[in-house]
Amino acid sequence: MAKTPKQVADAIKQAQKRIAKATQPNGKIAVTYKPGVERVKKPTKVQKPDDEGLSINEIIKETTARTRQLKRRDNVSIRQFKKSRSGANIMCETVSYKQNGENTYYKQIIENLDDDTDLFSKSKWIVVSCTCPQFKFTHDWTLHQAGSSNLEFSTDEASNIRNPRQFHGGCKHLLTVLTKIKTDRI
Repeated sequence: MAKTPKQVADAIKQAQKRIAKATQPNGKIAVTYKPGVERVKKPTKVQKPDDEGLSINEIIKETTARTRQLKRRDNVSIRQFKKSRSGANIMCETVSYKQNGENTYYKQIIENLDDDTDLFSKSKWIVVSCTCPQFKFTHDWTLHQAGSSNLEFSTDEASNIRNPRQFHGGCKHLLTVLTKIKTDRI
């Protein structure tokens, strides 16, 4: 049964009242699980300050299980792997061999590898980028907020639809390159 415009307007007003009633002065939303019992939702993710970045291990750890599945399904492999003369940057090209027979090629850049800090310590942060759509529209902005991306291939907009919890993970191509760096201790 179709609703009249008045019924729709009334439903919107009731929803706005419920939201206003649930919002507490500190900005957190009170969620009612049982009648009369309210609990406060805790933030799902603690953001790092902008002046820091993420390490290789942190980016690998934050990458979702779905991305790991895609990496295995599409058989992502490294086509080219070049390290700069100073050792500060790595430029790669990966290829995804998809099940439908289409092969796609993307470029990855990993920067800030040059100082004497152990590459795998938490204090060693890196800057990463990839040309694939998943990285551009899902991870680039959140990694930029953490100081680990320079928005080289993306727009300066949050990905609230694809990454609503703002996880700092990477795409399957970046995961392949970072895993190679970690396992081979490059």
